[in-house]
Amino acid sequence: MMKTFALGLVAAAATGALLTHPAQASAKLYTNPCQGVSHCTAEKTDGEEWMVMTPEKNWKKAVYRFHHLTKQARSVCGSGSGTGSGGKLHIAMILTAPGSSKTRTVEIEASGRTPRKDCF
Repeated sequence: MMKTFALGLVAAAATGALLTHPAQASAKLYTNPCQGVSHCTAEKTDGEEWMVMTPEKNWKKAVYRFHHLTKQARSVCGSGSGTGSGGKLHIAMILTAPGSSKTRTVEIEASGRTPRKDCF
C-alpha cells in the first residue's frame, strides 16, 4: 500500500510539473535561422530564400530554428508557383560553410503571400 501511495505522489508531482511549465514543452518560434547560433550570419535574400553562412557543426541547430520560424518569418512573396497557380508556397534555406564548398538546401512550406511592397 505504501508503494502505491508513493507511486501516486511521484505521478502527481510529474503531472504538476508538466502543467506548471507548458511553454517549455512546446517548440520556441524563431525569427531567424541564426538566432542563438554562434558564428552565423543569415539574410532573407528575395523574400523566398534564406542565405545562411555558418560552420557545419552549427547546421543542425540552424535547420531546427529554420523549421521553427515564426509565421511572419515564413511569409514569402509568391511568384509564378504560388497560390494563384494552385501550388503551395515554399521558402528555402541555403546553408554554406565558410571556407568550404559544402552547401545544403532545406525547404519548408511558407505561410502565404506578403504585400508587394515587401518583395524585391
